[in-house]
Amino acid sequence: MSNNLPVPDVSESLRHERRLLGRMLGETIAQYHGPQALDLVESVRRHSVGFQKGGDALVFSKLGDQLDEMSLDQTLILIRAFSYFSQLTNLAEDHDALRKLRLLRGDARLHAQGTFEYAFSQLAKAGLNNSTITEFFSRGDVRAVLTAHPTEVQRKSVLDLQRRILALLEPSQRDPQEAEEELKVAIATLWQTRLLRPTKLSVLDEVENGISYFHASFLKELPRLHTRMENRVRQLGVSAEGVALGDEKTQDLELKPFLRVASWIGGDRDGNPFVDADILKSTLNLHSRAALTHYLNELHALGAELSLSGTLVAVSEGLTQLANASGDNSEQRRDEPYRRALVGLYSRLAATYEKLFGVPPVKPASTRLPAYAHVQALEEDLRTVADSLTLNGSGALAGGRLRQLRTALRIFGFYLAPLDLRQNSDVHECVVADLFKGAGVAADYLSLGEEARVQFLLAEMSTPRLLYSPFAHYSEDTLKELAIFRQAQSAQCWRYCCCSRKLGCAALQSNVWMSILFPCLKPLKTCAARQTFLRSCSTCLCTKCCFRPARVCRKSCWATPTATRMAVS
Repeated sequence: MSNNLPVPDVSESLRHERRLLGRMLGETIAQYHGPQALDLVESVRRHSVGFQKGGDALVFSKLGDQLDEMSLDQTLILIRAFSYFSQLTNLAEDHDALRKLRLLRGDARLHAQGTFEYAFSQLAKAGLNNSTITEFFSRGDVRAVLTAHPTEVQRKSVLDLQRRILALLEPSQRDPQEAEEELKVAIATLWQTRLLRPTKLSVLDEVENGISYFHASFLKELPRLHTRMENRVRQLGVSAEGVALGDEKTQDLELKPFLRVASWIGGDRDGNPFVDADILKSTLNLHSRAALTHYLNELHALGAELSLSGTLVAVSEGLTQLANASGDNSEQRRDEPYRRALVGLYSRLAATYEKLFGVPPVKPASTRLPAYAHVQALEEDLRTVADSLTLNGSGALAGGRLRQLRTALRIFGFYLAPLDLRQNSDVHECVVADLFKGAGVAADYLSLGEEARVQFLLAEMSTPRLLYSPFAHYSEDTLKELAIFRQAQSAQCWRYCCCSRKLGCAALQSNVWMSILFPCLKPLKTCAARQTFLRSCSTCLCTKCCFRPARVCRKSCWATPTATRMAVS
């Protein structure tokens, strides 16, 4: 803790919540399995605690005899009781940690190391201004990556109930007895909900489970975090243009999104044969649908909030144009330009949703307008709304939900999270060998030594020879990998091509060949041979006809995807 100040003692609150949740769990067990079941659980608990405290061999012997004598049904009840009690105890501890954090935030002297408040207090002491900090954030790129581990995926039903119980532990204005009844209902529901799935998860099940974390946290919390950082940077010194603190330009400062989310789920093929081009496409669609659904909900809520009347406030010319173009001719909203403008924004985003997924959103638009071609167009429309509010004396209304939505668009775009495409380098080397064989370049590329492969690939990069032909015969693995990369290029919302296992030059170069969509490659680990190879392929590669460098593509039909880099794991 900063300043060596103690954290406020809230241990009594934690003990109270543990006892409360434990008592309610016990009452639930007795209700559904009888008092004998609860007595059994309590007896095992007492013997376990007694042995842990005293190490008495007699107590341990009694505990062993008691466990040996239990029936299968009793054993299952006991296992479930301790499993659910551990969950509830963890929830109480999580709530206690949140309570401590609030107390720390409420007292500037108690900012803990590792928090943004502490970091910014140190920046202020160092005399750094917001120009320096803004430049730092413009280069920052921190990614929380959701990895594909299906055995660790918890059931969404269980997670939802845990969140419900945690929310019910919060103080509220409700009647205490009513709140306790709701807590009992939630615990009873949790007790009767199975923890494990009876069937194996599919890849898309994993994807949907990962997306649930965006709805529960990332979509709302990351924009809040970024706006908090902007607020703190605005308070430091002067802007890059030398504008004094408190000036309007300083107050409009916006940071480049520096904290985002990426995912392996649906893109990780290393050891997962179920991930193919169709799965990748479905994953990207699910991501995009989640992002657009969030934006539609926020636009709808924003329209309800911005009920300003044109007879009471002035509006900008840009806002007037948005309102007039919305197609909203409702008499009830004739004097509400912001609501009419947001009706138009909602209609255009709903059209984007329908264009991408073939169906209208759950809440259809009230007017028909053309879809947005890209996320920047929606950002510009929302900026017009915010600027109109600011310029006409309602700057406070440009914050809150509107500012959070604008920030979310910069963070998540229309794609939610870029995917990392991961594959074992052995697979890519086999695919490259198959492509060379099909092109008549090398009958047995895999038989070459390491140095020979390096020289072969370096030489091959400078030739105009066709590497891929739709008329050649390729293995199933080759066709699958090429289809995945084509699908990735069409979406252009992926970040890394991660290769696992080998770090040799030829293995890396094989992955470069498979990463034919990259306009520039920056391996995390380098050597002289790799650098030579990378300099020879520092241009875009054709992906439509020949899979050759753009400078030697005969038809000049290449596309330029978003720059990325290769990660070697």
